[in-house]
Amino acid sequence: MPTALPKACLEPRCPNYAVKNGRCEAHAKEHGKQLYKDRNVTDLNHWRYQTPAWKRLTKAFRAQNPICLAIDHNGQQCTHAAQMVHHRIAVEVRPDLFLDPKNLAALCNHHHGHTVGDNEGARYAPAVFKNSLLPGINQAEPNYSIAPPPPIKIAG
Repeated sequence: MPTALPKACLEPRCPNYAVKNGRCEAHAKEHGKQLYKDRNVTDLNHWRYQTPAWKRLTKAFRAQNPICLAIDHNGQQCTHAAQMVHHRIAVEVRPDLFLDPKNLAALCNHHHGHTVGDNEGARYAPAVFKNSLLPGINQAEPNYSIAPPPPIKIAG
């Protein structure tokens, strides 16, 4: 089977070959930085992550779950420090669950990987989230079921 010919970088006048997303290594990195910088325009949910409510929730959630909750393929919980709070069901799918502790998991950078929602087969250790308004009640109960959004009814 013949091998494919290398493609030129998408950036004008770049003499290098494309290695990632149609760009050479240097331009792919710069393009990624620009996308990250422009996320407040391109990501419709970016504003949610800037709210005081989200910042308070993530700070408290990580304080109560300081270790990554991901379960590795060998069945063991990750031992790295949790560095971010992940939405198990993507915000784009269920924006109503944005501040719901049951939809969150504290993860390390390795296990988060900038995913949108859970990857196939993702497993987590039980999370803990208690606040002063409901002492003694874990608001991040591990045995929960979040129902899918209701079907859209079309009149006619």
